[in-house]
Amino acid sequence: MNKFLLHLFSLQHLCFIFRITPKRPLQEDRKRNTDHVNNEPGGKRRWQVQNNEPKTVFSRLSARVPSNPDDSGDDDDGSVRPAVSSRVIATPREIPSRQDVIRRENVDERSKQRNKRMFGALLGTLQKFRQEETKLKAKEDKKAEVEARVEEAKRREKEELRRERQQLFLSRKRQLAEVKALEAKLARSKQFQEWRSSQLPLANFIRT
Repeated sequence: MNKFLLHLFSLQHLCFIFRITPKRPLQEDRKRNTDHVNNEPGGKRRWQVQNNEPKTVFSRLSARVPSNPDDSGDDDDGSVRPAVSSRVIATPREIPSRQDVIRRENVDERSKQRNKRMFGALLGTLQKFRQEETKLKAKEDKKAEVEARVEEAKRREKEELRRERQQLFLSRKRQLAEVKALEAKLARSKQFQEWRSSQLPLANFIRT
């Protein structure tokens, strides 16, 4: 009885060792021809070794399952895979508390007041600029009007001077003409006096 228990314990120990031993990669020179047999009920799969070695616990434990999904026997049309149901789980929406709503309203109210103040300041600045621009424009218009008046006065003065010069020229020309006429009269009068004085001595003689 003790020998049987010892033998059973050794077998369990060996099975545990083979289970925890990592699988080694398959090599070309150590490939084994295996057949996939689906004769067991429930779609269970069993591997059989095609050599003449007797079936033992070690041969069943050392049988390797192929890692290639094409060779793993997925051609079984009778096996039905369970469908995975997909559903969208809606996350619960966070409902703000009353304090949060009041705080947000206060923040919004403060923002509105601040925006109103900024808008009022901006509007006041624009009005001030407009008033200054209006004053500056009035000054510029007045200055332009004064300059226009000065230019008009200068133009009138020049026109008056030109007219006076023309009148002086005409008056001088007329005076020169009168002087020449007087000189001509004086010259004729002088000639007459000379002729008369030359004719007086001959007044008592008769010309033949």
